Amino acid sequence: MRLTESERALARRAIAAHPWPWPRGARSLFVNDDGLAVGEFASLGDQGHGQQVAGWRRGEELPDLTDPATLGVLRELVRVRWSDRTAHTEPHPLAGGWRCAYGPHLSRVFSTEAEALVFALEDTRGRPGRQSGQEELRR
Repeated sequence: MRLTESERALARRAIAAHPWPWPRGARSLFVNDDGLAVGEFASLGDQGHGQQVAGWRRGEELPDLTDPATLGVLRELVRVRWSDRTAHTEPHPLAGGWRCAYGPHLSRVFSTEAEALVFALEDTRGRPGRQSGQEELRR
């Protein structure tokens, strides 16, 4: 698998919105400078523990935003950040993309579900009086 520069940039934005380690279930890829995934890792808990799935642990570690479990982790982070158990993504049949409904907001349409979720996470950053998503998930 090779990640484009825009896919790597989106993964970096996800990390900036919620620093590692991510909760159980998230998968990450180890990507070299050319975007080639040379290893795969599955998170098994909050302390960075996990299981090497394939390849090597070399290069930049980025979340696998094509993995359904990782998308589920992103969705849960949005729900926790916004204190909205109904936050969800949905395909937009007319625009041919994805949007995210969270809190009182409905995002614009993005080409991928991951983009919509990362947007919702970024939108929550810097909210006064809010803990990080990792701290909230531990409660």
